[in-house]
Amino acid sequence: MKTARLEKEAIIETAYRSSLRVLEHASLEFLTRDGGSHYAAFMKKAVAFDGMALRAAKRALPPKAEEEWFDVVKTAVASNGLALRYAPAGLKDDPVVLHNAFRSNGMALGMASPVKKDSGLIDVAVQQNGMALQFVVDLDPNSEHDGEIVRSAVESAGSALKFAKQYVEALTDHEKKRMIVLKAVSSDGLALEFAPEELRNEHLRNERDELLPDQEQIAKVAVENNPLAIEFV
Repeated sequence: MKTARLEKEAIIETAYRSSLRVLEHASLEFLTRDGGSHYAAFMKKAVAFDGMALRAAKRALPPKAEEEWFDVVKTAVASNGLALRYAPAGLKDDPVVLHNAFRSNGMALGMASPVKKDSGLIDVAVQQNGMALQFVVDLDPNSEHDGEIVRSAVESAGSALKFAKQYVEALTDHEKKRMIVLKAVSSDGLALEFAPEELRNEHLRNERDELLPDQEQIAKVAVENNPLAIEFV
C-alpha cells in the first residue's frame, strides 16, 4: 500500500513538472490527506518550481490555515511575485510575503492592499520594476522619501516618469526636478515625452548663468539614449 502511494506521488510530481495544471485535477482526497500537511509539503515543491501553482493550492486550502501555509506562499511569491494574487487574504498583507513578492516582480505592488510608504516595501518594488510607480498614490513633493521612491523608479525604468509627472511639476527645487528627469532619460530616452516643457527645451546655461556641460543637457542625453526621442525636443 505504501509503495503504491509513493508511486502515485512520483507520478503526480512528474506531471506537475510537465504541466502545473495537473494539480487542479488531482484528487483532493490524495492532496489533503493527513490533515493537509502532505499537501502543504507537496505544494511547497510545486510553487518553488513555478509560483503560479499557488492558484491550484487554494482550492484545497483549509479555512484559517494561513499560518500553516506561510512557507508555501512565501516560496510561491519568491518564485513569481505575481502569484500574490492567489495568496490567502490573511497573508496578502504579511511584510515578509510582500517583500518576497516585490523583490521577484515589482508589479505585484498592484495586487497588494495599500502599502505604507515608510515600510520600505514600495522601495523594493520600484527598484525591481520602476513601472510599479503607477501603483503609488499621493506622492508628496515635500517628502524626501517620496523623492527617493521616484528617483529609484525612473532609474529602474525611465518611462516611469509618466507616473510622476505631477510630482515633478510640483517640485520647487529646480535641481531636484532636473536630476529626476536626467535619471529618467538616461534610463530611457523616450521618457523625455513626460518631462516638463522647460526641461525639454532648457537653455544651455544653469541658474547661475554657467554653461552646462554637453553630457548634462537633458535633450541631448535623451536623444543619445534613443534617437526617436528627437520627437519630443
